[in-house]
Amino acid sequence: MREGNVVRRNESKVMVSCLTGILIVLTLTVALWGTGFLLQHAAYGAKATDGNERVLRSATETSQVFEAGTNRSATYRAGDYRPFAIAMSIHGSAKTGRSFAWYTDYNDQAAAPDDAMDSLVEVVEAGLAFDSKTKLRFSGQARVLPVKLDNTQNATFIGHKAIVEGLKPGTDYQYRLGSEGNWSETGSFSTEGEDESEYEFLYMTDSQGGNTNDYRVFANTLREGMKKFPAARFLMMTGDQVDRGDWESQWFDFFGEPQDVLMNLPIQAAVGNHDGPFRQENSFFHHFNYPVGEISNPLPDGATYAFDYGDARIMVLNTMDMGWNTDQRQAFDEQIEWLRKEVAQTDKKWKIVAAHKGIYSLGGHSDEDEIRELRALLFPVFDELGIDMVLQGHDHSYVRTYQMYKDQALKKIEIDEAGRAIDPDGTFYIINNASGTKFYDINNNVLNYYGAVFDQPRKPVFSGIRMTGDSLTIDSYHAGEEEPFDSYTIVRKDIKPDPIVDGASGRDGHGRTILSWSAPDEGEDIRGFRIYEKNGKMGDNKNWSAYLPASPDRKGYVYVLDGLNSDEMYTFVVRTVNKRNNSDGVSIEASSERIAAPGGSLVDDGFNTFGWTYVPGFERPEDYEYTVDGGKRWQPVVANPQAVGDSDYAAGDVRVRVKAEAAGEDQPGLALANRIAFTTNTVHRVYALAGKMMTGEQPHVAVDVRRIADYDGQAYLIVQLMNGNQPELINAVPITKDQMQINQYFNTDKDQYAVKVFVFDSFGGARKGLIHLAEPILLKHN
Repeated sequence: MREGNVVRRNESKVMVSCLTGILIVLTLTVALWGTGFLLQHAAYGAKATDGNERVLRSATETSQVFEAGTNRSATYRAGDYRPFAIAMSIHGSAKTGRSFAWYTDYNDQAAAPDDAMDSLVEVVEAGLAFDSKTKLRFSGQARVLPVKLDNTQNATFIGHKAIVEGLKPGTDYQYRLGSEGNWSETGSFSTEGEDESEYEFLYMTDSQGGNTNDYRVFANTLREGMKKFPAARFLMMTGDQVDRGDWESQWFDFFGEPQDVLMNLPIQAAVGNHDGPFRQENSFFHHFNYPVGEISNPLPDGATYAFDYGDARIMVLNTMDMGWNTDQRQAFDEQIEWLRKEVAQTDKKWKIVAAHKGIYSLGGHSDEDEIRELRALLFPVFDELGIDMVLQGHDHSYVRTYQMYKDQALKKIEIDEAGRAIDPDGTFYIINNASGTKFYDINNNVLNYYGAVFDQPRKPVFSGIRMTGDSLTIDSYHAGEEEPFDSYTIVRKDIKPDPIVDGASGRDGHGRTILSWSAPDEGEDIRGFRIYEKNGKMGDNKNWSAYLPASPDRKGYVYVLDGLNSDEMYTFVVRTVNKRNNSDGVSIEASSERIAAPGGSLVDDGFNTFGWTYVPGFERPEDYEYTVDGGKRWQPVVANPQAVGDSDYAAGDVRVRVKAEAAGEDQPGLALANRIAFTTNTVHRVYALAGKMMTGEQPHVAVDVRRIADYDGQAYLIVQLMNGNQPELINAVPITKDQMQINQYFNTDKDQYAVKVFVFDSFGGARKGLIHLAEPILLKHN
């Protein structure tokens, strides 16, 4: 069979090498008896692109067909009670913990050692012997597992799991595991350093195979990856570790062929559709030791988890089996809630998702209804959460997308001289082919609006991901080649926002418990707030979280908490969110004993007013009282914002609260205080003001402004319409001449309004520190 056409991008030029003028469509159906599935595939010739994407290869060969039922891993021998199929993973903090899972033989129970159920891990610092006085020993748990080796053979093993905790950050360790007299070979690992921001890890996918040789190819691919990235901190596998999840012979090959590497490299795996069946416990669950109980209906347990390394939070999803049933759909919906809470809780800069089924792909699965449904479900969530990168599998071909946002490719992003994307919007998605022997051709019939680079080299692929404090780089390699065929870097120079202020809790006027807070003072780029309950106490939904969008003209915020148990103590955490980052969290103890404090402390030092956001149920100024002396004497509020007089008030002196009589209670509500001091306005008599209120068809004011002193800076005439004591409209006019008359018209009732007139040195920014350039005047009807 001839090689397929090759299309490459060279800036805007598309070069197409046509080997034939005839488009050949080949449909091949292969029945793999004994593997339980039917493979059907259509192969097409190459298609020219529009110049915005890069096709590295578009092969016309059919998908790899592998031999079934010949798994002969050398790691398992009957009657040998030493550990095998050993998996080391990150547990809890990568600075202090690791987890382990392994199997031992139990086919002849009578001949097994008395301590066969022991699950021991011994750890020493690198270079020390296991008889060292500083040796740490950890004991885990074991279970007898009757399993299927393949389609015809059954067997019995012991599944062991243990957790190692309390290690020292930034330390090299050695370990062995097993039981007395039946220890494994010695493995090693290094804990994350205290301030480790620069590191690398490997990403691979779909090692699945039908025989031992297929897994040998995977093992060699992994070894190549370690040669290119010898300091890799862990391996991220995105599913389909095996082809038959219920055949232990394939799992033994998956671990056995690269066991020498995996003894020294933590493996973090996502479950793939071939790793089923999808029930609470299966072989995936028994072979890995990941956190359990993250959702209420795991399929299987340990398939939905997250971990930190450096300044990244990596969240692993379970995209289930083909044709979701009711339980799978419920579990998937729970995962979305879990994902939202994971992002709400983290203070990490980089947010990465790993999942098996790729929602943006170009292989044999790319035009399936299931993939389109997953895409519709997930891309809005990833957009909302500011996910940087999604590592995928399933489609056995290579594709890296453009930055994607709202299901649209963002092709116009800032690129620096090194070709790096600078602070891009959106998320990029990648599937790096397969790490074993099974490949799918590029589907040239699918509508490809997302693929920036795509490839089918018919070779295994591995990727190395390098993280720094402000960059993420992914380099992808064909097995056997020295240079990466695709490299992509994101640089993020953004910083996390300031946290909320004035966080409080109480009752509103409808008897509901609320949270209230103010946006930080420096918050122009804030897009919202994330809220979660710190201890997962929100009834049956321990993964509850909420997102409240911000408004550019709003300072105070209120969130109503429904369904709280009056006998329970709750601690809520609120984080400010900018484009991608969370602020530090602010904890608020939920309380309904007192009426809540208002939110949104607004100090206007130029106009000498104090404003706030109303407590729900108390939306009238007369429901409130204020003080300017720290609470010694309270006065009735007549307007919001409330005029407090031109004086020096320290932070905390000016406060406002709901009056006791307004609440119908014996005590008033909680108070909101000014966090920014008021200062006496210094008037520079640069301009003189005179004016009068005019009546007629439309009421207006006529104001004369005249410069009376030397001044060459900016000046603005400010006209503020007052409804009683309540400001309702403000307008500014630049003063451009030494003497001007300005007329301001109002569409209002002439009998109830007054107008204040000022001259300030600026307008439109922060009002603290405004310089008065004239004595203000107040204009009323005669």
